[in-house]
Amino acid sequence: TGNIESALLVKSLKFEKALMEEHFNENYMESTKFPKATFKGKIVNNADIKWDSDGKYTAKITGNLTIREFTRSLPAELLALRDVDGLFALQHNGGLVGLAGLECLRRVGVLILDGNDALTDISALTDLESSRMLFAQTNSALADLSPLSGLAGLELLNLNVNPALQRLPTLLQGTRLDSLVIWSSPLLTDLDALAGLEGTPGQIILEDLPALT
Repeated sequence: TGNIESALLVKSLKFEKALMEEHFNENYMESTKFPKATFKGKIVNNADIKWDSDGKYTAKITGNLTIREFTRSLPAELLALRDVDGLFALQHNGGLVGLAGLECLRRVGVLILDGNDALTDISALTDLESSRMLFAQTNSALADLSPLSGLAGLELLNLNVNPALQRLPTLLQGTRLDSLVIWSSPLLTDLDALAGLEGTPGQIILEDLPALT
């Protein structure tokens, strides 16, 4: 029939540090109150997919994505999406090279870019204005995070195991972070983009950065 349904337990998302996981679940996602993110929809081009034959097929999907108390229709509303109060996660998309289609996005509560091995271009997020939490981790080819510069309201910056990373997002002057983690980025040579940081974060982890001068 082409109908599909999926659900994700929000608490199944694990982070390197317990404090990050606690903030994510309690302060942002309210995962006790809203334990699941769900998607219900259908494959529009179901007839083009040979389910009884091995191979690679492109599936065009439409449906409703619900995170917390918010429901959005995809993909039509995605192209005009401006505000996401909760979580916006792009995870483990092996063929994802760029983020075209997200140019209208302006505000995200929690932004996660995780395990997208082919991702190299995030310029579609250049006009993103604010986010409370930014996670970019295990993106093997991602060298440039500067399109995410100048995010207002940023409280947590977590950049883990990005082996190609060379350019950080520039912080707004006066940014106060609760947590700053940059770990295992061997090509990163400086932290100049963090000059706008004010005060000392409650948690600072800078590890495995051999090229840092």
